[in-house]
Order: sequence, then C-alpha cells, then structure tokens
Amino acid sequence: MRKVIYEDYSAKTFNRPEWNKYLLFLRKNKNTADLVLFIKWDRFSRNAGDAYQMISILRKLGIEPQAVEQPLDLSVPEN
Repeated sequence: MRKVIYEDYSAKTFNRPEWNKYLLFLRKNKNTADLVLFIKWDRFSRNAGDAYQMISILRKLGIEPQAVEQPLDLSVPEN
C-alpha cells in the first residue's frame, strides 16, 4: 500500500497532525506497510532521542524508516 503524507509542521517533535494520523493508521492496520520513506533525516526529526524512539516504534510495527537523499543502514550501530 502506498500513502503520501504532506506535513507542514516543524520536525522538532513528532506532535504533528498528519504524522499522528498515519501512526494511528499503522497501529490499527499492522502489516500494511513495511517502509516509511521521507526526503532527509532532518525532515523526519531534528531531535536524535525522539528519532530513535520513533524508529523503535516503527520497527516494532515491522516498518523500516529510510531517507531518500540520506540512506542509512540502521543495522550498523555507528549510523
């Protein structure tokens, strides 16, 4: 399933309306997605602690987050 979300909120926190709707959708509809793509990591989150926490939440749902312009192998701890 493909879904495009447009969010015009700061990446300071994950308290963003469209992101919260999508996260709720993912929790209710497990196994409907396995990848979340975004342009850059600073568009995902500007706070490393919040980013790690959200990555953990997504992974528990079986979803891998990845930046199109800054791909990282998140299985490597140094990344």
